[in-house]
Amino acid sequence: TINMDKTITALGLMSGTSLDGIDASLLRSDGEKNIDIIGDLYIKYDSELKKSLYHFIKKINKITDLEDNIEEYKDLERKITINHSMIAAKICKKFNIKPNIIGFHGQTILHKPEENYSLQMGDAKLLSQLSNINVFHQFRKNDLKHGGEGAPLTPIYHHNLKKKLKINEPVIFLNIGGIANFTFSNDDSFFAKDVGPGNCLMDRYIKNVKSLDFDEDGNLAARGNIDNAL
Repeated sequence: TINMDKTITALGLMSGTSLDGIDASLLRSDGEKNIDIIGDLYIKYDSELKKSLYHFIKKINKITDLEDNIEEYKDLERKITINHSMIAAKICKKFNIKPNIIGFHGQTILHKPEENYSLQMGDAKLLSQLSNINVFHQFRKNDLKHGGEGAPLTPIYHHNLKKKLKINEPVIFLNIGGIANFTFSNDDSFFAKDVGPGNCLMDRYIKNVKSLDFDEDGNLAARGNIDNAL
């Protein structure tokens, strides 16, 4: 049991829908009012793993597809988890800190909140064994169970960020990742939802037309003209 009445050190691990790699952040927080970022680290997925993930995700359109490809899923899950354990070891060594907990998002394989499921690939038990640190995972399940879109952590962060910045008016935070979502925050209440595709469309276009993984530094997008009327 973790006592949240005092500040703890946490390691957050995130791999997004773009399949580019893993971001890791070490931070200290009381879980509510204060956050101190110790440091960040990023590692790329190797090209073979990225290709395997891409083809697997294209093949899986529903839970029943997953059941038919369970051995391939388990193999990829192990590889994903080992990659996460590697970056966990690297960032802890770099900053000479062993966190109290790891927050493990996993790699999104299926996301269908309207059908009440969202699947994150990753073996939390294996990651805990490899790192010897308590691992918290499957953040989305309870949110979906209560009618959410399955991304509960970002809105909590946005809501507390509003307090920290002393913004007194109602505010919307727009978060454009692979999928775009927003948080509406007003006094003590807040809610969030997906609003449509985000960078995944640009990533797909760049991959198909330019044979690149993404638009680095937004250089291609910067050549365009803004449609002010739109």
